[in-house]
Amino acid sequence: MSDDAAATARILVYDGDCSMCDRLSKLLARRWLVGAADRKPHDAFEGDEARRLTEAGIHNELAVIDRATGEIRTGYDGITWLLRGGKLPWLGALLAWGPVRWLLRHDYRLVAYNRRIFAPPNRGAACACDPDVHRGYRWAFIGVAQLWILLFGALSGAVFLRQLPFGTDGTGFAPNVTWWAGPILMTGWLAAVPVARRLRSPHGLDALGHMAWCWAAALVPLLVAIFASYVGLLISGTGSWAFDGPSRAWLGAAAWGVSLVLLLRSLPGRLARLGFAKRTAVLVALVSWAVPTALLFLLRLAPHHVH
Repeated sequence: MSDDAAATARILVYDGDCSMCDRLSKLLARRWLVGAADRKPHDAFEGDEARRLTEAGIHNELAVIDRATGEIRTGYDGITWLLRGGKLPWLGALLAWGPVRWLLRHDYRLVAYNRRIFAPPNRGAACACDPDVHRGYRWAFIGVAQLWILLFGALSGAVFLRQLPFGTDGTGFAPNVTWWAGPILMTGWLAAVPVARRLRSPHGLDALGHMAWCWAAALVPLLVAIFASYVGLLISGTGSWAFDGPSRAWLGAAAWGVSLVLLLRSLPGRLARLGFAKRTAVLVALVSWAVPTALLFLLRLAPHHVH
């Protein structure tokens, strides 16, 4: 019997210590993949079933079990297998197609191996289903986060910094200078120096991953402010910004202040759970925000006519 013709129910097994995994599996159960009784956390299994799941790699990727045969498939291939045996066999076949599978399988693993960064467990730093530390996927995640910071930091600088009354003639930043806001925001990683010294420790690379994620998330208020500015531009219908000049600069400054609040609410607690002293964790968060902030203010010395 082919996969597409399989009539037996399949069980989706997910990391029960991962809140993100729990929410996503609930969404899949509500929509089209599995019934509520066919999604179970990894700790719902005991004995031989638990051993087989462990051997299959449940701590790294989700697993799918065929009720009738007991066959287990994990990760991206498990998802396509689940789809082909369920209500969307055409989608499973599409996702299993060579080029699509090659691309999305690595994207899935990037998320799966970094899920403790996206959604730290409430039970502490170590859980029974913790994924292996895959240095390749961890550094890839850090690189993606840095690209996010670079691009949207530069966009924020272009939208907000040129409205500040700085520069030699007091009319604002030169447009080509404001795009340096992205690289300047990346200097917050100077705060990673004390963390980098611990890269050989069990949680050193985890700490850098948490810093990358928290910094990327801290830019969300700036994106909201950019969106509000553009919405104001569209509503005005005049081709001019609703938030213009100093008002737009203050909007950007307020969003940057909110980013500090978010950073202080998330990063110190994450680093503390990895064994860093609470004071050190708070200091790392403050320095990572203060360094780019100081450099941004130094841009006020840039002449308006720079090309």
